[in-house]
Amino acid sequence: MYTTSYKRKWIRKLLIVLIFIIAATVTGPQVMMASYNNEYNENERMLDRLIVMFDPTPGVFPASEVLEGVRLVPRGDTLTDFPPNPTRNDGYVFDGWRLSGGDTLTAPYLVVNDYITLTAIWISAEDAPAATPTPTPGPSPEPGASPTPSPAPTTPSPAPTPDNKEHEAYRPNPGTNPIAISFMIFGAVLGLGIAAFGTVKLVTKHAMANEQYHTNTTRYKREARLTEFLEEDDTK
Repeated sequence: MYTTSYKRKWIRKLLIVLIFIIAATVTGPQVMMASYNNEYNENERMLDRLIVMFDPTPGVFPASEVLEGVRLVPRGDTLTDFPPNPTRNDGYVFDGWRLSGGDTLTAPYLVVNDYITLTAIWISAEDAPAATPTPTPGPSPEPGASPTPSPAPTTPSPAPTPDNKEHEAYRPNPGTNPIAISFMIFGAVLGLGIAAFGTVKLVTKHAMANEQYHTNTTRYKREARLTEFLEEDDTK
């Protein structure tokens, strides 16, 4: 028979199913939207590239430089992939790169926020700094002679650290791991399936209980009428 305790149990189960449905409905679109936004931002960032031109004139790059001194860099990124040094055959040597404003590039990196053209700096081979000669070992000191103290080694200054500045308009979304997104979508779909199955099961059980209740009521009514009919026959 359909009792009050069964009703309460059925209501609790229905509330749990509704919570699963709401959670899956809210989480699924948010995960998909986060993935779409991250993919859109990444595509926009890769499309917004700037040209950095290295002009070696009147020198030339070696044959290994297939890009001929052209670099495509996303806006706001740091360029460290410089082409190899160009060369000339008329007594000049390469001495670095000069920016469009006339300043000499002194760091081994370049932050790209606009189109940039760098021009090679050439100096005469006579004015170029001489290479440091390789020291030759001196004669061994005679016995009893005090050795000449060697100069203290100098500590090289640390190289400048590139400024890893990211583009302000591009901020990676922390929840864009494809594996995590796949698990979240799978969890949402699984939750919807469980919720749908539970709803169907509860509705079916509720319908069967109602049918049993009505069947029992009808049987009780028929038994009561039969009892009344028999009692009337006995009185006659």
